[in-house]
Amino acid sequence: METQLQGIIDKIHAEGVQAAETRAHEIISGAERRAAQKHAEAQRHADTLIDEAKQTVAKLEAGGRAALKQAGRDTILSVQNKLNALLAAVITEEVGKTLKPELIATTVKTIVTGWANNGVTGVEVLVDEQRQAEIETAVRAALAKEVAAKTEITPVRGLGSGFRIGTKDGAAYFDFSGDSVAEVLIAFLNPRLTEIMREAVAE
Repeated sequence: METQLQGIIDKIHAEGVQAAETRAHEIISGAERRAAQKHAEAQRHADTLIDEAKQTVAKLEAGGRAALKQAGRDTILSVQNKLNALLAAVITEEVGKTLKPELIATTVKTIVTGWANNGVTGVEVLVDEQRQAEIETAVRAALAKEVAAKTEITPVRGLGSGFRIGTKDGAAYFDFSGDSVAEVLIAFLNPRLTEIMREAVAE
């Protein structure tokens, strides 16, 4: 009887241990599966965050490069505009210094003589009223008496340096005022200055 009881106890014990081990195994397996799932989810989340961060950095870099390029273009354009303005001021000043009465007289003589040889009988020269006396003296000294007598020197307020000349019948007219000469030179030189700037930037 005692032997049978012990056997029953041993059997119950064995079944209890086995059941406990099975249950423990199930719990451990379940925990491992959940842990694996959590790890996979965490990895996917981390990968997503990394991708988003990479995209953000790429966008910032692209934006930064675009902003830097635009800033560079703006700077170059600003420098170019300032250089053009400086060039215009220098040319205007130098043209004003160059258009002295003697040069004006020589130019007027060349034009008036050519017109006279082609039958033009009346010429009008427009000069700044503040410089009329000195320019008229130089022009009349340069022209032959008969041509000088047919050449009228007319003062104009605010004309500045240089002169304008035309036939009285309106058939021909030239503008050699300082502003006009400077404008022509500036229009000629500005594209070359722009090209120099482009070459300097490209180097």
